[in-house]
Amino acid sequence: ALPIYLRLARNQLGLGQLYLRHEEPHNARLVFEAAKERLDVLAAEAPESNSLQRFLAEAYHGLGEVDLSPRLNVASREQALLLAHTNFDKSRDLREKLVKSTKEEESRGHSRDLARSLGYLGDLYLAQGNVPKAAQAYEDSKQLREDLYRVKTGDPEHRFQYARGLANFGLLERGYRGHLASASQKVAKALELQQDLVDDFPGVAIYLSDLANANNSLAEIDLLLAEEEPLWTVELHDLAHKAATQASEIFGQQGRAGPGRDRPHLYPRLRRSAEIGRAHV
Repeated sequence: ALPIYLRLARNQLGLGQLYLRHEEPHNARLVFEAAKERLDVLAAEAPESNSLQRFLAEAYHGLGEVDLSPRLNVASREQALLLAHTNFDKSRDLREKLVKSTKEEESRGHSRDLARSLGYLGDLYLAQGNVPKAAQAYEDSKQLREDLYRVKTGDPEHRFQYARGLANFGLLERGYRGHLASASQKVAKALELQQDLVDDFPGVAIYLSDLANANNSLAEIDLLLAEEEPLWTVELHDLAHKAATQASEIFGQQGRAGPGRDRPHLYPRLRRSAEIGRAHV
């Protein structure tokens, strides 16, 4: 069993993530900062403890998520992104050290954390307008996640993380680089993994939410791709309509479930995708 001070840290970090999911970044900051201050002291006293270093990395990561959040009410968005960059870098550096200093299953757990750091750094770089660095961070994250997935293809956590690594390219290509065919392939693969997760674990809300987000992303990509590939216009419109409809149905189910649903601010974009898809069929 974990020592009590680690259990308390884990509970604080979990509470911080809960606040983030409920779009309360200011409350999340208070929790993550309290956890970080305590973990800084403990980690200095026991620098050989990998568990403490891992929790400390998660505290820094959580603070990065807070400052990256579009829901954060701050005077300077640019300054918030700089703070996020600092915290994500600290988290990544700790995780890189943990990957190198551990072996086998323990090292794979830290690799999974490192892949998350790289994925969020990709989000940060996009928010800062640095598309090349975002693309590299997403690629590095995807590769780590794919490697973990190949080791244990049946592990739901590795399937979940690999799907997210693939889905990151949806926004990158759709909104910035324009490599739509490549993005469509990656997001379609993510959808396969996410659908399997939903089929295997139908009660897990985050799997459903990711499935809806990926469907929405694929619908938008395929509609844009149809403009570039006139010979495939009908087929791509059909695929877009199907994906947008499934996304709308999932988010509608989550909306009827009451508070706690993920990312309700995406509803208008989902509805537009579904309407466009219907118009082109």
